[in-house]
Amino acid sequence: MKGSVSETIRSKIKAWYRKNRRDLPWRKTSDPYHIWVSEIILQQTRVSQGIGHYLKFVSRFPDLKTLAAATEEDVLKTWQGMGYYTRARNLYKTAVLITNSYNGIFPGTPEELVKLPGIGSYTAAAIASIAYRYPVPTIDANVIRIIARLYGMQQDIHSVGLKKKIETLTMELLDQENPGEFNQAMMDFGSLQCTPGVPGCSSCPLNQYCKAHLTGMEDKIPMRKEKKKLQHRYFHYLVLTDHGHVWLHKRTGNDIWHSLYEFPLAEMPAGKQPDAESWYKATGIPDIQPEKISKTYRHTLSHQMIHATFYQATIPPGHKQPGDELVRVPVQSIGTYPLPVLIARYLADSGTADYRQKG
Repeated sequence: MKGSVSETIRSKIKAWYRKNRRDLPWRKTSDPYHIWVSEIILQQTRVSQGIGHYLKFVSRFPDLKTLAAATEEDVLKTWQGMGYYTRARNLYKTAVLITNSYNGIFPGTPEELVKLPGIGSYTAAAIASIAYRYPVPTIDANVIRIIARLYGMQQDIHSVGLKKKIETLTMELLDQENPGEFNQAMMDFGSLQCTPGVPGCSSCPLNQYCKAHLTGMEDKIPMRKEKKKLQHRYFHYLVLTDHGHVWLHKRTGNDIWHSLYEFPLAEMPAGKQPDAESWYKATGIPDIQPEKISKTYRHTLSHQMIHATFYQATIPPGHKQPGDELVRVPVQSIGTYPLPVLIARYLADSGTADYRQKG
């Protein structure tokens, strides 16, 4: 599209935004810390859910200095309920790094920001453009959808060629004087107007310029391959009680829920139940006989479906304590540990403890 058309489209998007912009708490500040926290939360959390989590997080950690002075466990506990805990660990790492290596001041360019843990090109562009008015476009799924439809791009959404074209075209549309506001306008336009599936073409201010709409392709563009199938995993948890205490295990390694706490776990193939040997491997205690079995709890992650069952048991008389990798926790203190939402749901349902999330 020629320059004059790009200017018209830019103007129409800005006018649409002035009438339809969402009232979001992180838009009431240009503080890079708050913008950064909001962007990290929104990486894998819907805006409607993210608002409450954002307010909770910045209430507990109102600035970079407070976050850097906390412990990782405290950060994970505050993050509980949002999932994708790598985000929380990277927030903490980045806060410490900026405090120690950048004199507590956020870098102002995308090139410097992407060097920080957990900050990719999109988040770097959002922070730089909104906090520092750096002229760089933010390109996420919303922007890709808008541009692909507007220019009638019939390529797979994940193709390298399409991404390069969209970067060029988005830069042409960008408002150089107020890039942050324009990037936010594009975010809202994609979320509210040019939506996935069936967009609101009849009321769209760009419908006379949109090649996908003019050719009847708006429900087919952008094109994408089939989604990856879910991997089903079957978790069997042993809720092992011992004189008013339970035993927890801290997850490590390159897997889901890193650094969160859970009950001793036996992961089994579909259809297979744990036996005494399974529990021995999980606890180091022989002859464990569960006394009560829960319903199956299901929890969906990005590419995994977790099926979890909880087995209540007590340590058999005369047997030693579990191994050093397990932590003995008073029942009433479980809520002070960062836990996967799946386990929090079980605790709330089961009466194992008077559980409530403490943040």
